[in-house]
Amino acid sequence: MVVRGLLVLIWLIVALFTVWKFNQPDFYWDTFEEIFWFGLTTSLIALSLPHFKNKLLLFGWALYCAGLLLDITDDFISDATFPLLVLDTSLKNIGFLITCYGMFAMILTKRSVIGLLNQEIEQRQKLEAQLRYEANHDPLTQIGNRKACFETFNDVSNKKSLLFYFDLDDFKHANDKYGHHVGDNILKAFSTSLVKEFGDAFCFRIGGDEFVAFADNTHVDVSVLRDLLLEHIFEYGVGLSIGTAETNPQEQPDTIVQRADSSMYSDKASKIVRTRPRQN
Repeated sequence: MVVRGLLVLIWLIVALFTVWKFNQPDFYWDTFEEIFWFGLTTSLIALSLPHFKNKLLLFGWALYCAGLLLDITDDFISDATFPLLVLDTSLKNIGFLITCYGMFAMILTKRSVIGLLNQEIEQRQKLEAQLRYEANHDPLTQIGNRKACFETFNDVSNKKSLLFYFDLDDFKHANDKYGHHVGDNILKAFSTSLVKEFGDAFCFRIGGDEFVAFADNTHVDVSVLRDLLLEHIFEYGVGLSIGTAETNPQEQPDTIVQRADSSMYSDKASKIVRTRPRQN
């Protein structure tokens, strides 16, 4: 409501000056142009007042408009009668410079704010990425966890045709005998060997000492694979039972995993677990 009143007042002044000038014998179009730009400039200030917080910029605009007003008045009243009219050009120039500086300061402030927002967005993205990683990876071995395994099971199954199920035999005994820190190292070493053999995207820890991995070779020599995976942990008396199941996009992941689990238990029951360290 206040802005509307200011606009009406501004253009009323413009109209009065215009009518007054039209009635003067020495009418010049330059004067009309000055009146018109005074109206536009002051109207812009009036419209900006409710939304603009930069007082320096508003002060610069006000000075510029004051210079315009004196410049217009100069066509009606001589500077001898009103000495302040000699300041019209100076006020316009000073107002223009202050306006430019105000805009420059505003740009710097906005750039600083944008920089802080970008930093906050970047930190939030990093946090979200970290939370996603932690939600889908085992904190000890850093490979995929059970949740990640079943969420990506169908996609991985389309790339790999065979699922391996691994269980570390006598792991609890080694954990109790050598200590939990050694037990953790056993799990990490086994995970490293698993990743080296199958790739990071295709290995998952789904239980305490149970792991699964996907492969695209259905003719893997299980005995050779067992030796490779036990190479760095066999000295602790740990063995390895291995089960397999072919993947099928038409089957549920639980069904395939259960079939591989059953195969692993068959392997556990039919073999003799090594209990002595490998002789070099």
